[in-house]
Amino acid sequence: MPTDPDGRPGAATAPGRRTSCTMPTMEEWTWVGTVAVAVTAIAAMFFTWWTGKNQRDHEKDMAVTQRRQQRLQDAYALAFAANVSYLGQHGTAYGRACSAAAATRRR
Repeated sequence: MPTDPDGRPGAATAPGRRTSCTMPTMEEWTWVGTVAVAVTAIAAMFFTWWTGKNQRDHEKDMAVTQRRQQRLQDAYALAFAANVSYLGQHGTAYGRACSAAAATRRR
């Protein structure tokens, strides 16, 4: 069992341990750089993954929105064409004019 300078057992500190509140030696701080590099690398990997995920999610949302808009556009075009066809068949002046304009555009 270790002893202190006065010969009391157990009073001495283990080798490499400080007895007072002094600044640690350089050997005791060597792990800090390694840990800092590891934390920085993990943070960089996370933020790289996160920005990629956000970009993929944004592109997916834009594709879904574009498909919805295209379906709406097609539905409105079909509804308009059906309405023009209906009005043209039933003899209204507006319907005949729209049908004539649509026929002109098709040529």
